[in-house]
Amino acid sequence: MVGLPDSSDHDFPSTPPRPEDSSFYPDSTTPSQPPPASASHVSTTPLGPPPRSSFNPGNTFSRGRGRPHKSFALPESSPLREDGKDGEPDVDMDATFMTKAPAMRRSTLASSLSSSVRGLKRSRSGKPQPRQDSSIPTIAKSLAKQARPARLFEPDALIIASEEVVSGLDSQAQNSGAQEGLESALAKGCASLTGVWATAAPPSTKEASVGPAKDEALANASYIGSLLLQLHHPHSTKPHRPSADTRYGRKSLIPASPTHAMTLPRALLDWLNTHHIPFPDDYNDIHLHQPAPSDSDSFWDVVYAAALRGKFERTIRLLNDAGWEHAVTALDDGSEYSGYRGKQLENTRLMVARCTSILEACPALTDSDWDVKGPAWSLFRQRLARAVRELEDFAEGEGQQPEPPQRDNIFAASAGDFAGTMSLSAASRRAESKVPFTIVTNLKTLYGQIMGNVDEVILPSQDWLEASLYLTIWWDGEEESAPSAALGRSATRKSIAQGQRAREADVTPLTAYRRRLADAVALVTDNPEDPVFQVDTTQSVQVALASVMEDNAEGALAVMRTWSIVITATVTEVAAFAGWLPQARPRSEELQRGFSSEDLMVLSHGPGAVQPSGDLTRNSILTEYADLLAEKETLTNRAGLVKEGWELAVAVLGRLDDTATAQRRIGQLLGEIDIADDERAEKVLRLCSELGLADESRVIAERYADTLASTSQSFGPALLFYARAHATPKLTSTLWHLSSLSLLHSTAIPSSSTLDPTLSGLLFPPRLALSRLATQDPSAATLLSKALSGYATLRVFFALRDYGSLPTTSPERTSESSRPLGRQRSAAAILIAALSSAADSICGGLFDPSVQSAISTDAILVLLAETLPFFAASSASTEGKKVAKIFTQDHLFTLLRVVEDLTSSPSRIQAGAESLLKATVDAYTALSNSKLTRSRSNLLGKSGSDLSSNSGLGGSYDMLRESYMMVSQGSSLAGKGKTGAAEVERGWDWRKGLSGAGGVQVKGEDVVAMVRLGIAAEMGRVWGGR
Repeated sequence: MVGLPDSSDHDFPSTPPRPEDSSFYPDSTTPSQPPPASASHVSTTPLGPPPRSSFNPGNTFSRGRGRPHKSFALPESSPLREDGKDGEPDVDMDATFMTKAPAMRRSTLASSLSSSVRGLKRSRSGKPQPRQDSSIPTIAKSLAKQARPARLFEPDALIIASEEVVSGLDSQAQNSGAQEGLESALAKGCASLTGVWATAAPPSTKEASVGPAKDEALANASYIGSLLLQLHHPHSTKPHRPSADTRYGRKSLIPASPTHAMTLPRALLDWLNTHHIPFPDDYNDIHLHQPAPSDSDSFWDVVYAAALRGKFERTIRLLNDAGWEHAVTALDDGSEYSGYRGKQLENTRLMVARCTSILEACPALTDSDWDVKGPAWSLFRQRLARAVRELEDFAEGEGQQPEPPQRDNIFAASAGDFAGTMSLSAASRRAESKVPFTIVTNLKTLYGQIMGNVDEVILPSQDWLEASLYLTIWWDGEEESAPSAALGRSATRKSIAQGQRAREADVTPLTAYRRRLADAVALVTDNPEDPVFQVDTTQSVQVALASVMEDNAEGALAVMRTWSIVITATVTEVAAFAGWLPQARPRSEELQRGFSSEDLMVLSHGPGAVQPSGDLTRNSILTEYADLLAEKETLTNRAGLVKEGWELAVAVLGRLDDTATAQRRIGQLLGEIDIADDERAEKVLRLCSELGLADESRVIAERYADTLASTSQSFGPALLFYARAHATPKLTSTLWHLSSLSLLHSTAIPSSSTLDPTLSGLLFPPRLALSRLATQDPSAATLLSKALSGYATLRVFFALRDYGSLPTTSPERTSESSRPLGRQRSAAAILIAALSSAADSICGGLFDPSVQSAISTDAILVLLAETLPFFAASSASTEGKKVAKIFTQDHLFTLLRVVEDLTSSPSRIQAGAESLLKATVDAYTALSNSKLTRSRSNLLGKSGSDLSSNSGLGGSYDMLRESYMMVSQGSSLAGKGKTGAAEVERGWDWRKGLSGAGGVQVKGEDVVAMVRLGIAAEMGRVWGGR
């Protein structure tokens, strides 16, 4: 060991004397005197445990009286220098404590506080190191890629409730006139969603850690999703305002806020108090501690926790009921026993009472105002800063000047070793303080926390989540950068100009708060010394949580997707409605109108658009969710509401950004659904109507109508769904099928006794089925009404003819048809109208295909044959006195025109009419001899082209006649009877009159000849005046 020479024999270099004010001189590193012999062996280990609640008052990781806190550690910053004999300037230990307080005096008590926050890596200047690029996005993306495909395991009630909320928000978002209320609707919807999730996965916290207590997928997704929604749409399920008779303030003049809207600080406190309680709530234990709350080692821990979590009522109650005569912190102030006595006790009570009176004036208690960055809180923070200065002045006493701590030499300095290096003068002043040192320290810490001072807020935080949220919640809205005093007058003017400009926190508060939160996370988690301030990247829930707090919604959703596709899709939808999902594009058909697919690809719209960077898109999430929903048969909520999986899947697909893709996927999905009954068909069509999917609705309606036409015995539903499909050719073909069957057997088919309810509702007043259709689709109702007119006219004719055989309850039996002659004349008039309609397209003998007639030209010969009995009735006289007139002169002229148009029409038209006439006569002969055996379920199964108007196929009606069967023993479409249609009771049957004049050999030219003869006879009687 090399010895040190005697200082008396040698001159050592020394620092030249400097003026007393040496603020602008560089610090000298030359020692003014030789170090002691034991300089190299000075211990920096504290002689005992740290003072209670001085360095880490809020940490509760280790509990128990008299035991040191787990996270207590000496900071690794450079040693602090003291003022010595060489005139070295002292170090401002309170530089970071009162950055917002104007011109606060430094004192021995103020400089005694530790300026190094536990766990934070600091530079030699004492400031946190610059923020590094976060690795969380990369980690989140990696976790998402390694996860297994999502599955649908959530409760049915959660799925249905979430879809109801999202559907309502979608309607609100699509309504351009309701945009002003969209934000309020989003907040209300988010409150509903988080409530539903909390019911399915009750909030809980993992002990002494971050995240839900149980590492379950649904709990993790609810945990992350609820915070993500709170940051973008602050909400709550209950108003936060003290009652009118509260002891903490007057009756609030501010009206109660809606249950779904609130400021972000209050929303974050609610989330923190609900989802993050890593240790049991010690408030009751401490408040009821004997002999007094302040006798507990954890007293100040609970005070700080209550204040930082916004529970000022608890803070005030603890301070009022502390019982300072039993305070355990008296031991730290040099007392041999717990509790304060005499003047110190009196002054302690005075300063604590001053503190509680200030806290009772907090805007949160008086007016339920949680706008911490607002003007009311700004005034409140100024009052807190004044209270700090008054506390220091009172504690030191008037006329006393602060004296910095003295140390033997600069090499023995330690950032936390004040007790061993404090000068006798400073120690004596501390002992002579009017208010105990620990009381002053803890009250100043409490004030600093509420003012949002970084060091005081982080100090009691139990983990990185709390520290980051506290720094955001208690932020005053000001930017951290402030001009230095050394910049002079120009900097002052610049500062004033900046203060006059609007702050980002006032213009876009949510954006400013999210940026503040991201900065807070970086400050707390970048290279921390304390492990509780480090994100555990092995826990996926902490990775997702860090993503949310870094304002990386895409990364958070990517991790959430591995837990719950339901909650992920729901949050994605909300984000798209509000516009904070980067990949979401507005679904606007107006923007895409007039552009081709190539144009849209260039403009980054439409299916050909290049997707944004990243694997997560709204369309991919919704498509995956819809596919999983379609695999479920049914879902039932607690109220018993039953939803089918495909129904919810269609609703989800209807909200895709790409309209073309949505329609294509919905069409594929609905095409795979087995529609087995009218109820399901109506549900599908109603859903398509709500989603605006008109084309898909028509395809589904037509497909179901085809199924009914080939398998069902009911004609009404088939007609109804053909009309809803706007399938005019198939609708017309089906109605002509019924009309031709009725003409073929000269009776109404189906009979009034076998009519299905739907067809009856379409034909007879009040026509309820047609009215319902008009409310659903007016154009479909108009189409069906026109198409039904021909068939309905024929049924009225047969009802008048067969009036006597109709049941008394039949809707076709009318009071105006009570007299036989009147019924004959009405029937003749209706028959003439039917003939006129059938001949509309061959006016003058020329066929006009553009004319859409209600009855086909194929029916002209059969309808002419139906007029023959009226000519016979007119030719017969009653008692030789007066001839009964059935046809009027106009009727005769119409008949003559129809006959001439038919005979001069193209041969194809005449052949079609001839075919139906022959089939009608053959059906009369065949049914008189035997019964057919083909099932009536095939009545609608014939090809529409075979039975369509003007087909001209001679064998078509023979096939129709053969396919028709009357079910024996009283059940048939034509009515009751052992032999079916042959036994139908008719008022008359024109075929009986022809059976003796050729029977089945009757041809069209024979019918035309007889009609001409009847017209001539009738015209002769008219012109002859008889």
